[in-house]
Amino acid sequence: MNQDNQIAYIKNAINSIIKSMGLLEEEQTKMYNEFYATQLNSDDKVKPLIDELLAYRQQLKYLCDQWPDSKKKDFCNLISKQENPKMLKSLLLLATDDEKKIQQLGDDHVKKKNELVINFIKNSEIVEKMPKKFQEAVLKVIEDNDKKASEKTLAERFEAIFDGIDITDCVRKRMNTIIDYMGLSKEQSKEMFKFYEPLLEADSVDGTLKSFKDVLRFYIKELKKYFDELSAELRLRFVKEYMERKEQRPSILYYYFDLSKDPQKNKNLAKIAIERLEHEVLFLSECIQKQEIINKMPEEFRKAIPEGIKKYKQSMEEKIDGLRKY
Repeated sequence: MNQDNQIAYIKNAINSIIKSMGLLEEEQTKMYNEFYATQLNSDDKVKPLIDELLAYRQQLKYLCDQWPDSKKKDFCNLISKQENPKMLKSLLLLATDDEKKIQQLGDDHVKKKNELVINFIKNSEIVEKMPKKFQEAVLKVIEDNDKKASEKTLAERFEAIFDGIDITDCVRKRMNTIIDYMGLSKEQSKEMFKFYEPLLEADSVDGTLKSFKDVLRFYIKELKKYFDELSAELRLRFVKEYMERKEQRPSILYYYFDLSKDPQKNKNLAKIAIERLEHEVLFLSECIQKQEIINKMPEEFRKAIPEGIKKYKQSMEEKIDGLRKY
């Protein structure tokens, strides 16, 4: 990609944003010609964009260099037939194992390029020379862009909240909760958990934990479906409030109940949550009381198990009673 092509690409990106400002066509042309065209010769303003374009293409080329010659030839043939070559789209048409990497590079580039173009558009040295109407148009497009960027970030975080749930960690915390109910010292509780820890990663060895993990995966999937049906505004509100309290590990389920105005959906989700808790009690109680594990423990640990199970079941029953009100 030579210098002229780079500048043409940047020019198109700038004009694309100018067109979104709501100005008349002749005003758009005037804004570009009088205030931005001359700045394309300014290295300090254009260099960040050119560097990003070059880095993006170098990253794509590095991935394609791993392709066999036959596929490289297919790519060249595909590009040569296009009046306006679409590099990313063409690469994705031919990609196989590296499709996700190429798509991610494309997504990251679009985000970075848009950020750099907006910085170029709102440069104070340029904007302060404009008539007031143009300045207001620039300010409006920047505000709209910031709002979209914020909403996109929150939307990504919404997905990340559910994608980031570690099933094994969920099981670990619940098992430790049962152990905490046993009335042992802090050090004893740590020692007690060591007897169960090997089971956490051994899905194929321990059927009860594998079954419970499957229950949790299904529950999280269903919970996400209910959130997906909320309005975008409510989902973003959830993300903001959840992220503010993330360190306290707030309950995602009760956020839904607070946000949803549909009694029937609340009732349906509460039923799913109750079934999940009932499975939890069944599977974890069985796991904690596995005879082959208990046989390896000191007597003091064995005696503590029934009390821990009893208090744990009482706690779960209280949670289930609380959910029944929905």
